[in-house]
This record gives sequence, structure tokens and C-alpha cells, in this order.
Amino acid sequence: MTALVALAAAVAGVALGLVQLGAGPVLFGDPRAAPLIPLAVLAGWSAARGFGEVAPGLLTAAVVLGLASEDHAGWFVVAMLPAAALLAAADIVTPLRRLVLAPAAATLGAGAWTALLYAASGRFDLLNVHGDLAVGLVLWTGALAAVCALLAWPFRPRTPRTGLFA
Repeated sequence: MTALVALAAAVAGVALGLVQLGAGPVLFGDPRAAPLIPLAVLAGWSAARGFGEVAPGLLTAAVVLGLASEDHAGWFVVAMLPAAALLAAADIVTPLRRLVLAPAAATLGAGAWTALLYAASGRFDLLNVHGDLAVGLVLWTGALAAVCALLAWPFRPRTPRTGLFA
């Protein structure tokens, strides 16, 4: 991975974090029900291009969301770790299988994100009250990740590289 790709992923993470802050409440009414847009988009990108290209974006998106919240930004980074670990594990398999595993990793990562942030706030009992919102967040994140993976699929690296500019 080049420095330029890492910079592009970091900038994309910041932009997606800002989109999450602005679009989530507007489109879904309650921010707790909005899908994790940065995680879904970066999981789709990971399905096509590999985890190495999205790791900086996951970190910067978590920092942006953490800075905008009342909690410490570090909790958002810690909450993003399960999703990052699942996406890194999905990187081991063939690209076609990553197309299926990346949305599943985003779904499980969104569930872990929700549970960790409720636990970090000390209000894990509220997950019973907001359970339907949390399930919506997890399912919408997985669905959006599947759509993003399909859209990013044509941009995957081809092997062997043949053609005029190989």
C-alpha cells in the first residue's frame, strides 16, 4: 500500500464520518437507528481492494465520530476494532468469498460497535429499551455494506495483469 492510498483512505474515513453525523439523523430520524455508513462503505471497499486499503479510513472515521460525541474518542476507536479484525480476517480468503464475508463482517462489527459503546457508557441496560433500534442499525449496516461491495467489485485488482498497460 502506498502512502497516497493510505492518505486517500484516511480522507475518505473523515468524509464518511462527517456524512454519518449529518445524514444519519436526517434519513433515519433517530441516530441510534442509522447504519454505520463509514463501516459499511469501507467494508465494501475492503471486499474489492483488501483490508490494507481501508484500515486508515476505519481509524479516522472512528476518531471523527468520537470527537463529535460526549464520550472519549478512544472508545469509538476501541469499538471499531472488532469490525477491523473481522475485515482483516476476511482478507485471507479469495476475492470472490470476500464479497460475501465483508458484509457479514460489517454486520457483526456493527453489533459489536453498538454493544461496546453501550457498555462503555455504563448504560448497557438501555440496550433492552433500544433493542429494536440496535437491530435496525446492524441490519442496515450489513445491507449497505453488501451494496457497496457490489458497487466496488469492478474496481478490484485483476491477476494476472494482462493488457496494454500491465
